[in-house]
Amino acid sequence: MSKPIVLFDMDGTLSPARQPIIDGMLEKLIELSLISDIGIVTGSGITYIKQQCSSLINNIGKFDSSLTLFPCNGTQVYKISSPQNLKCVFSENMRMSIGEVYNEIIGFLLQEQHKFISSLSTNEKLENIRLSGTFVQYRNSMLNWCPIGRDASGSDRTTFEKIDEKQQIRQKMIDTLERKKNRKEWPVQFALGGATSIDIYPEGWDKTFALKHINESDRDVYFVGDRCKEGGNDYTIYKKINLRNMAYETTSPQQTIQIIDKIQKSILS
Repeated sequence: MSKPIVLFDMDGTLSPARQPIIDGMLEKLIELSLISDIGIVTGSGITYIKQQCSSLINNIGKFDSSLTLFPCNGTQVYKISSPQNLKCVFSENMRMSIGEVYNEIIGFLLQEQHKFISSLSTNEKLENIRLSGTFVQYRNSMLNWCPIGRDASGSDRTTFEKIDEKQQIRQKMIDTLERKKNRKEWPVQFALGGATSIDIYPEGWDKTFALKHINESDRDVYFVGDRCKEGGNDYTIYKKINLRNMAYETTSPQQTIQIIDKIQKSILS
């Protein structure tokens, strides 16, 4: 069989949300590369990966195996041969895939975003939420809807996350999207993205899409993610890989380092 591959989510798994990978992670992944290929499969676009994983990219020469980036749930694939050579070798296009439905979805998201902004001044449970900008972001193969804005500061993201955990803001938004989808027969899926947003993509373009680029019949595939419960954007790939007991749910990047130790022992056993 070919060398195994370990796939990692990014936010909450390798790094805190929208932050660089934690201290010690680079060294641990370089150590893992002695016995396994490594992939990062995330709902984020390549810009965020380059920002958060710059230490990995800049030290690619220290890796003994391949490091492949799978932005936007693996609907894009980037190969790295050097810090200066990051090449896109595959990319899907959501607008081309779903046609005029794309504009319908954008219009509906903007309507719902306006309702959410209006609710901040009328609902005392939401009064501490602060807005930034870039509420809807197109990533070629998916849409990301962030009610507080992709440009939110770390403290504002933390505040929203705590309120969202109690008030289920995003889950209620997904419920609304599902009702609209069913009425309009939109060919898309929704999932909680990271800690503050919602991912929207064509049916079947969840993180299991990344497995299309991997020959599962010829190698062992491991996965580590933090949003593995139903409704989270790691759920589908976690569920599929865990059929072979090779998927791990983490609660933090610090725990991910401990999980890597377990995976190394599994590969070497």
